[in-house]
Amino acid sequence: MSKCIRHEACPSCRKIGKDKHGDNLGIYEDGSKYCFSCGYTRRGKNTVSKALETAGKVFDEKVALPHMVSLPPDCSPDLPREAIEWLGKYGFNLSHAKREKLLWTEFFRRLIFPIYDTDKNLIAWTGRYMPIGESQGRSLETPWKSAYRKLMTSQETDIKNKPPKWYTSGDIRAIPYIKRNSRYNDILFIVEDIISCLNIYYNTEYDCLCLFGSSIPDTLIYNIKLQGYNKVVLWLDRDKYNEANKYSDNMEYNFNINSRELYTFHDPKDYKADDVRAYTSLEERKF
Repeated sequence: MSKCIRHEACPSCRKIGKDKHGDNLGIYEDGSKYCFSCGYTRRGKNTVSKALETAGKVFDEKVALPHMVSLPPDCSPDLPREAIEWLGKYGFNLSHAKREKLLWTEFFRRLIFPIYDTDKNLIAWTGRYMPIGESQGRSLETPWKSAYRKLMTSQETDIKNKPPKWYTSGDIRAIPYIKRNSRYNDILFIVEDIISCLNIYYNTEYDCLCLFGSSIPDTLIYNIKLQGYNKVVLWLDRDKYNEANKYSDNMEYNFNINSRELYTFHDPKDYKADDVRAYTSLEERKF
C-alpha cells in the first residue's frame, strides 16, 4: 500500500466552499490522491493504464448482439395533434419527427422513440405516455390493463391508476446513443434524456450522448474514449451536482479525458435554441 507523503487542498471540496484549511487531499508516493472528506480520487500515473485495461476487458465481455425487440403492432408514423404539440414545446416539428422516425401507438397512447444500432437494427425503444381521449386520473379499463401488464411486466406497480410517463423496451444502454454532428468530432456533450439530446443535436454543431438516466459506468467512458472524444461536457440535471462532479473526475484522472461539468437552473431540454447554442459554445471556449 502506498504511503501518504503530504496533504493539499481538495479541488472537489473547494468547489462547494469546503476545505478552508486546504489539507483534505492526501498525496501518496505513487502519485495518487484521495480526499477522506468527499471521496475525490485521482489515480497515480501508473494506474491509469490499469483503469483503461479493466474497463476495456469488461466492455469487450459485454459487447454482443443486443436482444432484438418489437414495436407495438399498431405503431404508425401518423402522429396525433397532441403529440405534435408536445414536441412543439421543445422546438421540434413534423420534420424532426420524420428524421427521428418517431411513431405513435394508439392502443398504448405513446409517442415512440426507436433506437437503432449502426446496422439499422431496432435494439430498443422508449415511449412517452400521452392520455389522449381519456381522463388522466381514471383507472384503466380491464382489457387495457390486461394487455398493458403483458407488455410492461416490470411496471405493474405503476399502473394502478395510469401508466408510467416513460416506458422503455429492450436494452437501451447496450450501445451508446450518440447523435453526431460533423464539425466538432472531439467534443461530446452528455445529457440524461433523449429530448435534451435532440435539443443539442439540432440546435448546435456538437455531438451529444443520451444516458437514459444519470449513471456513467467505466465501460461507457471507455467506449467514449475509444471513439476519439477528448473533451466531454456533462450537462446533467441540477440535482445531480455531486454525481456529475464524481464522473467528471473519473473521466479526467482515470481515463485522460478532458471533462467539465455544466450546471444550469433548468434541464437542457427546457432551453430555447439560442440559449442552448450560447451555453454549449461557452463551454467549448473553456477547454
